[in-house]
Amino acid sequence: MRLLNPFIHRLPNYSEGQASRESSAAIISSSSRLPKRILFVTGHAHLPELVGGMEVNTHRLAICLKEQGYDVAVHCALLGRGLFGSISRLRRKVLGRTSVTDHGLSYPVTRSWRPEDSIPDVIDRFKPDLCILQGGAKAPFFIDTLSSLSQPFFYYQHNPQPLDRSTIDSHNPFIVANSVFTSSFYPEDRILDIIPPIVDPLLYRTYTDHTHVLFVNPAPHKGLDIALDLAYYRPDIPFLFLRQHRKQLRSYPLPPNVHLCGPYADTRKAYSRTGLVLAPSQWDETWGRVISEGQCSGIPALTSDSGGLPEAVRGGGICVPRHAPHATWRSTLSAIWDQPEHRQRLSKLSHLNAHRGPCSPNQAVQKLTRAMQRVYDLHPG
Repeated sequence: MRLLNPFIHRLPNYSEGQASRESSAAIISSSSRLPKRILFVTGHAHLPELVGGMEVNTHRLAICLKEQGYDVAVHCALLGRGLFGSISRLRRKVLGRTSVTDHGLSYPVTRSWRPEDSIPDVIDRFKPDLCILQGGAKAPFFIDTLSSLSQPFFYYQHNPQPLDRSTIDSHNPFIVANSVFTSSFYPEDRILDIIPPIVDPLLYRTYTDHTHVLFVNPAPHKGLDIALDLAYYRPDIPFLFLRQHRKQLRSYPLPPNVHLCGPYADTRKAYSRTGLVLAPSQWDETWGRVISEGQCSGIPALTSDSGGLPEAVRGGGICVPRHAPHATWRSTLSAIWDQPEHRQRLSKLSHLNAHRGPCSPNQAVQKLTRAMQRVYDLHPG
C-alpha cells in the first residue's frame, strides 16, 4: 500500500531542470551586486545547545557557504543549559552584553536570551548583506525588525506552522520552503524555491547489518502507539528506539524486543544496525530527515503519509495513510520485512534518492545561492 497525501502531485522532478545544477559561482558572477555576508537568524537555540533537524541543516549550509567564499554567521537564542550554556552565561555577564559570540563551529554564533531584541545590534556589528530567517519561534517579531531596518531577508520555512496572515499582509516576505507540502501554506508568487534539508551521504553512509527496525524520537506525536503495537505484533523483529534525551521512555513499559538507545552524536551508530526506518508520525512533518539520512545507507522506510514524508520517501519505502488502523501497519511491515527481494528493491531506490535526490548538498546550495541573489537584487540599495 502506498497512498500519498493530496500535495504529492506537486512534487517537482528533482532529476530534471539543469538550471538547478548550475554552479553557484556562475550564478553569483552574473550579478554586479553580490551578497557575500550572510546571517542566519532564528528564535531557536543552535548547536550544540539544541540539536534538531533545522539546527543541523543550518550548520551544514553555513559550512557549505563558507567553502564557497561567503562570510557566514548565526544569531540565535541562548538556553544557558549544561556546561556550554553555563560558560556562555558567564561570558555574557562578565562582558556586560545582551549577547555573547562564540566561534567553535568555525563561524561566529551570537547567542542571546532574547534574540529578537538584540538583532539590531548584531546586524550593526556583522553588517550582513542578507539575512535568512528560520524557525517559527518569534518569526513575526524578526520580520517586523528586519523590515524596519530595510534589511534584505527571506524566510526559510521548516516547521508546520505557517506565518500568520497579518505578517504576510503587512510585509509580503519572500519564502523558501523545505518541501512542496510546506510551500502550500503560501501564495505561489512568494515562494522563491523549495529546498529540502541538506543531507550529505558522506556524513551518514555506513555499513548496516539490516537486523533492526529503527524508530527515532519515540514520542506520541511521532506514532509511538503504532511503533509499540508493531513491536508486540512481531516479537521476532528487534526494534531500536532512538531517544532524543536519556530520560525519554526510561520508565516506560516496553516489550522485550524493543531496545532503547542514544541519544548519539553520530547517528550512524543506529543506522549501522537498521534494516528499516519506521516513521508513523501523526502530525504534519514538513520533511523526514531521518528518512533521508537512512537512505544514504540504502535503508528503506515505512512511514505515514503525513505532511512532507512522502516527498522524503520518493519510492524508497512504503507510505501508509496517516489514520490507517493498526492492522494495515502490521500487514505492511510484514510485507516489507518478510520479503527480502521487495526490501532490496526499496533499498536500491533509497540509495538512488540519497545520491541523486533533492537533499544532495550541491543541489541545495545552488538553489539557496540563487534565492539569496534574487532577494538581494530586488532590494534597493
